Formats: sequence, C-alpha cells, structure tokens
Amino acid sequence: MSMIASRNPWNVCKALCLVVIGLLLVWLCYDKKVGVVPDSENYRTMLEDVLNHTYLISYEKSFEYISELAQFIFSDAIAGLFLIYAAISITVKFYAISISSKIPSLSIIIYLSTFFLLHEYIQIRVGAAIAFSILAIHYLGEDRRKNAVLCTVIAIIFHELSLMLLAVYPFLRIRRTPLLMIPAFLVAISFKYFDLSSIIFGFLDMIKIEKIQVYANLFQELEDQRDINIFNYKVFIFMMFNLYVYKNIEILRDKGTIYFLNASSLGICFFFVFSFFPVLSFRVYEYLISSVIILYPNFIFYYFKNKNRTPLLLFIMILVCSVFFYMDLVRFNII
Repeated sequence: MSMIASRNPWNVCKALCLVVIGLLLVWLCYDKKVGVVPDSENYRTMLEDVLNHTYLISYEKSFEYISELAQFIFSDAIAGLFLIYAAISITVKFYAISISSKIPSLSIIIYLSTFFLLHEYIQIRVGAAIAFSILAIHYLGEDRRKNAVLCTVIAIIFHELSLMLLAVYPFLRIRRTPLLMIPAFLVAISFKYFDLSSIIFGFLDMIKIEKIQVYANLFQELEDQRDINIFNYKVFIFMMFNLYVYKNIEILRDKGTIYFLNASSLGICFFFVFSFFPVLSFRVYEYLISSVIILYPNFIFYYFKNKNRTPLLLFIMILVCSVFFYMDLVRFNII
C-alpha cells in the first residue's frame, strides 16, 4: 500500500502535465491565423459553403455538424472549428498513447515533433480520423473487434479516406508485411520510366467514392505537379527504422505492436506504389505512417534488455524527431 501511495503523486503529476500539454496544443490550434497556415483559407471557404449551403461537393456529415456547432458556440466560427477538431483529435490520441504505448513520453515527443503540425494544425479532419484509426489498430491487437469496428466507423465519419483501412486490416496479420516496402520501391522506380497512369485511373474511375474522384480530377488538372521525389528523406528514414524493427520482430511481445509495424510499413508501400499520383500517395502515407507514434516507443521498450544500444536508439530517435520538427516549421512557413 505504501508503494502505491508513493506512486500516486507522480501519476497525478503526469496526468496534470498531459492535461496542460493538451490544452496548450488545443489553444495553439484555436489561435492560429487564417491565411498564414496552409489549408486554413480552404477551411474557411468550406465552413462558409456549409453554413450558406452553397457547396458544390458534399463534405462529411461530421464536418457539417461541427461547423454548425462552431457557429453556434463561438463568435469566430472558423477558430471554433479549429478548436473542436483539435480537442477531439488530441484527446483521442493522448488516450490511445496512454493505453497503447509502453513509453508514453516518447510517443508524445514523436507525435508533437512529427505529426502535430500536419494533423491538428493543418489537416484537421484527417487528424481526427487518424486518432480513431490508431485506437482501432490497438483494439485489433487485443482482439476486441467490436471496439475496432466502432473506431473504424467513427474514423470514416470524420474523413472518407479512412475507408482504405478496410483494405489495410487483412495485411496487419501478415508477419512479412514490412518486406513489401522493397518491391514497392522498385515499382515506384518503374513508374519513372513507364506511364501506367491511364490504366490505373481507368480502374479508379470504377470506384464510386467521391473523395477518390476528387483526387483523380485534381491529378488531371495539376500536370506540372505529378512528379514525386521517391527518395523523400522522411520516407526513407521511416523505411530504415521499420526494416530494423522487422529484423528484431521476435522481441515484440504483443500483436498490437506488430500491427502498428505493418500499418506504418503499408503507408510507405502506398507512398511508393502511388508515386505517380502525389496527392493520394502523400495522403495515404501520412495517414498510416502515424502508427510509428506507438511502434517505435514499444520497440525500444522491448529492446531495453540490450542496455548498451537502447540509449543510443533513444538519442537517435529524439534527434531525428527534432530535425523533422524544424523541417516542418520551414516547410509550412511557420518560421
């Protein structure tokens, strides 16, 4: 009992720190200036379209309801929209980290430095969908299928891109899924020399999902932006880390961690295979690669028996995250 009592103040302190960090992140999303941050102007237009019922394409019902709620509660509806999405996304992600990660503090470092700006600060709808998809993968790893289905449905409600999870889930159980990254890279190289886009787009036209059709039309319009750098430094760093985890896959003691390895590896595969279609390639990659928030801390936790290498891995991980964070600040013109 004394040991439990001695731990309680520390647990309370950690919980309070999480709450403070979460509130600060939500406030940053609420306080951002429209027009300065990428996509913010688009979201203001989308909000106005929904409130005035003037939109030409349909949005997710969740976006329509949250837009109306933001207008009802806040004097500045667009800021309220940012706040509501951020509050949902950050709360669910912190909860997913608390139940899935073996080293929650490292998960939060990876999340803040690598994904927060993109998910919550810019792609607000996708950010909320990703939060529930991470929970869904966790529940699949625990064989709690009803919970996984519920989280998947909620993710789809927040963003239609989450429908691709239905195609991804069968691969989560295949142990050798990370090895698919290598042939996927070779496919990307072949696309540099053989244009198969007409065949593939003929197939995509058969898929009656509005979001895919929007991306396809965007592809047709942006001819000068079809080339993609398949040697993207972030993708290759994640790929090397994932292959290293796969090499040591025997030390992973729970299915959930293996599922997160497979999900993030499939994101890299999608990046390469759809390299001819940059908009879709980056969107699916960014969606699935977020699994590393749980994967890498859990791997380091299981790898901890090798005390000589673990501090080095932690140092490399934090260093890489710091570089990613700085590069994103520059990329999104925040500094």
